[in-house]
Amino acid sequence: MPRTAGPPLPRLLLALGMATLVFDVGSVYVKWPVFRRGLTVGDLLEVAGVLAVLLLYRAVTRALGDARGAPGAILAVAAIAYALGNGIHVAANSIHDMLDRTRLGDPWGLAGFWDEGVGHCLVDGARIAFAIGLTWLAARVPARPPEAAAGGDGGDGAVAAGGAAYGFLYFAAAVEGQTVPLALPFSIAYAVWSVASKSAPSRSAVVAFYRVAAWTSLFFLAVWGLWHRGFPEFSRTGFIP
Repeated sequence: MPRTAGPPLPRLLLALGMATLVFDVGSVYVKWPVFRRGLTVGDLLEVAGVLAVLLLYRAVTRALGDARGAPGAILAVAAIAYALGNGIHVAANSIHDMLDRTRLGDPWGLAGFWDEGVGHCLVDGARIAFAIGLTWLAARVPARPPEAAAGGDGGDGAVAAGGAAYGFLYFAAAVEGQTVPLALPFSIAYAVWSVASKSAPSRSAVVAFYRVAAWTSLFFLAVWGLWHRGFPEFSRTGFIP
């Protein structure tokens, strides 16, 4: 049965979307040096963001109820991949910055491989796994539970705002991390399923959150793709220094 303790599910989903956006964007733009040469506040934000976002995923899971079985296994793998991917990314990104600024070069392309390749793929793959695991878990919750029918106290607005923030970040991460081939098909599939499905889970707060996120990411991917006739990284178009 769903747990009743703790913040309501819509507020948790709002916090999840906002934290994902704030920490990821902050890690890119807040480049003030700190502690030692080559380390920035953005690097610390990325590390802190991993902890904050994983705790929010855990809180959402607990709000839905018992996560044993297949959904729990998927969520566990997602958490490991998310932490590992961000760890690889923050380390490789610092090394990549050092190689660029010192003009030492990277003849084997290892920094780029771990940064833009493995790190981003693990993180965006983890986000897909979280969506699948939480949606599966929502299927165990009775139709229209209190946390899914919280529109009267602003719950629907919180879920929509959180989903929009999450979806924008998903688009941004897919473009800058060049994981559009991974993110785009999943966003299309989730958006279509969540609208076409008449099952009880499709009416849950979790699915509403990911439905808004999917449509938001698709909108921005379409705009960016048509504008640039493809999906170049933000850093190659001047949006990121």
